[in-house]
Amino acid sequence: TVASRLMERVYITDFGADRTASVDSCTAITNALAAIPATNVAPYGTEIFFPAGIYITSCFPAVADRSVSIRGSGSGTTQITFTSNVAGKAGLSFTYGVAYAGLHPTIEGLHLSTVAVQTNGNACISATFNSSATSSTSKGTTIRDVVCDGDNSTTYWADGVKCAYCEFLSVA
Repeated sequence: TVASRLMERVYITDFGADRTASVDSCTAITNALAAIPATNVAPYGTEIFFPAGIYITSCFPAVADRSVSIRGSGSGTTQITFTSNVAGKAGLSFTYGVAYAGLHPTIEGLHLSTVAVQTNGNACISATFNSSATSSTSKGTTIRDVVCDGDNSTTYWADGVKCAYCEFLSVA
């Protein structure tokens, strides 16, 4: 069923994302994130999958208190290019409150690029866990096969990877 599929893997192209870099995929990304049930709090949760291609987007809403991983076909074949430098509109961002501190987002198989200088603090990847979560709660992020860069020598991210109140950050 669609409901069970949304608990496992969502193809961003099912929501209208364009993988030819011709059309802004902001609406498709927003709709895909909104379609994932808020009750989905399994540790590794729903995967939003970006098939091979180049996606441009003027936004990527923050993932808040939801178990979501973002994956592509590989950093050499799946690229997401961010076109905005507005604070909170570029990069992959995850935030978790006390009740959700045991979630473990995974970012894998992506080339994350910016064509705008990120002077408003946007990190390529950011995960923030609530500092009040108990020490027995595992708080962390896994990043594999990810490239973060600007599109030339004049564009860059404010930060590469930020992980606040993480107990682990696995980068491979």
